[in-house]
Amino acid sequence: MSIRTATIRPTVHRARRPHPFKGSNIYGTERQTSAVLSARSVLLTLLAILVISVTVWSHVSVKRVSERVELLELESKRLAAEHDALVAEEARLTRSQELAKVGRALGLRPPKDEEIVRLLQ
Repeated sequence: MSIRTATIRPTVHRARRPHPFKGSNIYGTERQTSAVLSARSVLLTLLAILVISVTVWSHVSVKRVSERVELLELESKRLAAEHDALVAEEARLTRSQELAKVGRALGLRPPKDEEIVRLLQ
């Protein structure tokens, strides 16, 4: 193309369609878009903070409960061992030989026949 044969065409202005994510929106102005986006971002930020807070709170609560359970399990084992020791001591003390031994140590003796009173039914 040479300069002589070139034709100058006028610029044609087409009607622009608004970009769906830029500029004006269904509310009309760009300012409203930024207000809506900022309100949305604030809402999402608050929601994220809430989720993080609930997650941290639940984690701390679970840790506290698990520590309490561990302490209670240790106490349960200690009490079970103490119970077993007391049951063994009770069995030892209620044996007739042990009772006779303790009675002799206290100066007691078996009763004589005339000291025994029998009740008839």
